Amino acid sequence: MWNFSSAIELTRQQEAEIETIVKNRLAEGSDFPLSQTPTWAKMIERLGVPVHLIYSLERQAVAVLYESAPGILECTNGPVLDWRTTVSAMESLTEFAQQARKLHLKAPLHALKVSPRFFVQDIEDVLSDFPLSPSRIDQASTIWVSLDGDPASLYRSLKARLRRSIVRASKQPVRFEWRPARPENLDCFAEGMSHFGVKKNIFAPPREWYEPATLSREPYFFVARAIFVAPPEGTPAEAETQLLFACMGDTAHYLLGWELRSDAVPTPLSTSAFCHWQSMLRLQALGYLRYDLNGYVKDPPLDHPYRGVAEFKSQFGGEIVTYGSPEFTIKNE
Repeated sequence: MWNFSSAIELTRQQEAEIETIVKNRLAEGSDFPLSQTPTWAKMIERLGVPVHLIYSLERQAVAVLYESAPGILECTNGPVLDWRTTVSAMESLTEFAQQARKLHLKAPLHALKVSPRFFVQDIEDVLSDFPLSPSRIDQASTIWVSLDGDPASLYRSLKARLRRSIVRASKQPVRFEWRPARPENLDCFAEGMSHFGVKKNIFAPPREWYEPATLSREPYFFVARAIFVAPPEGTPAEAETQLLFACMGDTAHYLLGWELRSDAVPTPLSTSAFCHWQSMLRLQALGYLRYDLNGYVKDPPLDHPYRGVAEFKSQFGGEIVTYGSPEFTIKNE
């Protein structure tokens, strides 16, 4: 049975129940987006966006909805439902929609929009006998790097430019650290991400966004850190990179990362390349089989803000994977 509540009205008991759901899903190795968590919902609520939370104790699922317009509820990354068969998907979605109708909205509910994700090769199979037709299907890409094999074969799979960057950093005093995503490590990561966001004019999530990473008893979330500090002679030169990972099933997902460096650091020295490489080795040793670089833009134009990132990720020699996110609109008639 689905339960529902406005995020701002959650009791302590409900919050404890939701945390249990998150922990259980992490323990099962399920893919649990950080955007679909109670902490995230409460953070958005504080920012003034009307947010509602629907969760199921039996199905161990959580979904966050927001009112994009009067009477319009949207769940942009989900809900997390059972999409393995058409029957189970429709049962879950119908149940979900019925509970959404009970939420206290500013205007009567007119329509519910949901956007579950599928890999492109699965979309046709799922949608062929699905009674609802999507209003649209958005597509995005990422890069998967295989961690199967030994470190030597993994190194050979990298592009020559990236291998040169790794060798160059290996000859410098660069220190690598690998830690579970505990509160103290996430404090440091969030602070650096904030500075990086200001410098690059990009969105940096607030500290509350990272809180779900601390809920699991087992270390499914990790923070990697690479630090370069030049010898004390001359102008101080410092550079640091930190990366945040979520590990689900046999896949390690790179979520966010930042690099801050002083002007005195030589341009060819990349703590980012070194940190990614050392993280791949560590994850390979832990038994993970796939390294998800979390996002990729195919053939971006020269002035595209993501061009540099896309070029960097392409050096890992992985497989470009495209996935689709169909949007279903359920009208309240």
